[in-house]
Amino acid sequence: MDLGDLERKLCRYAREKGIEALYLFGSTASGKRTPLSDVDIAVLLPEDVPEDRYLERRLEMIAELSDLLKTDEIDLVILNRAPPLLAHRVITRGKLVFVRDDIRRTRFEARAIQEYLDTKPLYELESRYMRERIKEGRFGDRS
Repeated sequence: MDLGDLERKLCRYAREKGIEALYLFGSTASGKRTPLSDVDIAVLLPEDVPEDRYLERRLEMIAELSDLLKTDEIDLVILNRAPPLLAHRVITRGKLVFVRDDIRRTRFEARAIQEYLDTKPLYELESRYMRERIKEGRFGDRS
């Protein structure tokens, strides 16, 4: 399935299911998809979906998208509770395929970017320590 067909199917799906925004990310969005690639999809759910239903909704959507796209290789992220680094990557490197309410999407993106910027020093520190451990041959060593 080419990217245009994929986007049309996802757009129709998002519209029918009441999804606020839907992004493609990863190799599919970057045009580097291979036969072994999965389809990375991120969705922003409406505010009225209770957080305790996110897992249930995620599993339902994975099953529906697998049927729709004829593949079991679906990686679905609920952006409403995604970690800051992942949300930032989806927003900055992904492709927005569908948006129901641009104001809500913009608010979400602004908040997600701010959360990422607030935590960026921690990610950088963790990355620095990991590089040092790799360089010293201690990566994976718990001491």
